[in-house]
Amino acid sequence: MHIRFENGPELRMRLYLIELLSGGGVSGSPVFARPRVGQGGGPGPSIALLGTLVGPWDGGARAEEPTGLAKVLPAQLLKDLLFQEEEAEKRRDAEQRHIDGDDGWLTDR
Repeated sequence: MHIRFENGPELRMRLYLIELLSGGGVSGSPVFARPRVGQGGGPGPSIALLGTLVGPWDGGARAEEPTGLAKVLPAQLLKDLLFQEEEAEKRRDAEQRHIDGDDGWLTDR
């Protein structure tokens, strides 16, 4: 899907397009879905994280009327980002600083 940011370039992004009337101020909210069937055709999980809400989809043009569709960043892309080795190392370092009592937060000592 091609996305144009306000006053910016048009970028190609991998997104889900879902039926949802999206209002302002909810970007970044989690989007959950109820799968119809699981892997192998059996019953699926009762609910699964689809991704995070990017915002309303305007049909490729600045539509005056809401389309009832919204863009969602897939959860797999978020997982790929969070589990890059560099990011995982940052989390390990932060956790160790917390364990050592040197995480930068005020403490009652």
